[in-house]
Amino acid sequence: MADRDGTDEAPLRVWRRSTERAAAPADEPKLFCGGPDRTVDEIFEEMRERKRQWDEERERQKAEAESERTDKKKDDADDQAAVDRFRNDRYAVKLLRQDTTAWGDGPSLSGTLG
Repeated sequence: MADRDGTDEAPLRVWRRSTERAAAPADEPKLFCGGPDRTVDEIFEEMRERKRQWDEERERQKAEAESERTDKKKDDADDQAAVDRFRNDRYAVKLLRQDTTAWGDGPSLSGTLG
């Protein structure tokens, strides 16, 4: 084949797919997600078991939360305990307000000696 220059160059080889296709082996079963040894029923049973465990865990957490609420209500039922807790909270806040020198907010500047 002659170019415009008049030189003869062979065209470049191009890769093309073969028209022949390899036959799929008939004796091997097709593999699906989850492996070849698990059936749909086994997967379904496993999912059921997971859901049952999840439901049990959720019920246990609800029961714990409910018992904590009832314990807190019982504690509030005792007037003296509620008063003590309120007084202790106020005392802790008062101590934090008194000890402001740790943050440099005292009568003297931070870093001053004496």
